[in-house]
Amino acid sequence: MKQRPVWLYILGITGLWHLGRGALPDAAIFIAATIILELDHRGVHRFRYKRLTITRFTLAFSASVAFVLLTFSQRYGVIDWLVLSAIAVFVYLETWHTDSRRDRPQSQSLKRSIIVWSTLLVILGCIELSAYILARAHGGDDQHFPTITVLIDPSLEQYFGRAVFAALWLFLGLRLLRPRVMRDLT
Repeated sequence: MKQRPVWLYILGITGLWHLGRGALPDAAIFIAATIILELDHRGVHRFRYKRLTITRFTLAFSASVAFVLLTFSQRYGVIDWLVLSAIAVFVYLETWHTDSRRDRPQSQSLKRSIIVWSTLLVILGCIELSAYILARAHGGDDQHFPTITVLIDPSLEQYFGRAVFAALWLFLGLRLLRPRVMRDLT
């Protein structure tokens, strides 16, 4: 059997973490993703499809709708959950298709990019985990040991902050997924 992708471990641990802290919707998403990718990896069922064919207009329109909904819908509400779920499906279909480049040799710049982003994510994850554990160990003291969420939540309570965050999040996500499309859009 091929070596298991590291993302399976990361998704699984993240799902169990969310389950342990009582965030059941988040846990369900990460655990479901882990199961789907594990079944695909083992060859039990292939969950890979043809690469999406999306026009620039469709992508820009969809991102605009997601931006408006994420900005003006109730935080943690049904609409937020549906938009984020739709984005998750899009990301899955865009990254896990049959003609993906996983088996091709990687360029040096791609290898460096993977190392830099992975290192950054591990560092941020460790900071977040440390702050969470320290806050819980001190009776839920989020003031002295704030997580990243606690730090950005006040700005997300206002529409302007949510708009800035949603625009930045969508732009960076699209930039990571579809650099050619984003180059054509800008």
